[in-house]
Amino acid sequence: MEENFLVFYYADRIKAFLIETLRVFDFYLELEKSEDLEKLMLQVLKSSQKEVNLAKSVCSKIDWARLCFMEVSQKIEEGVSHFTVGNHENLKESFRLALSKVSTCAGKALDIMENEGS
Repeated sequence: MEENFLVFYYADRIKAFLIETLRVFDFYLELEKSEDLEKLMLQVLKSSQKEVNLAKSVCSKIDWARLCFMEVSQKIEEGVSHFTVGNHENLKESFRLALSKVSTCAGKALDIMENEGS
């Protein structure tokens, strides 16, 4: 049960981080662009990847969770790549897909915990 709680905790944490990152990105889109602002936004996007890497590390022995976090990581990497070429819509779509995948991961962990408690 403790393992699944960790998965749920990190998935929920990533979910909140991704939601906030998308909000910051929407605000970024409304600002006057500068090289420094672009660098800052890139760091914010990359910090999402760091959150997922932490979750992958902590939950590395839970096969299904590791695979889930790997898929989330891949979508975030795609999003960051889209940002670097100025493809903002695809960035948002990649982050939304990452958000969906991490929400599914959190839900699965919760289901497992509930079934173990029964």
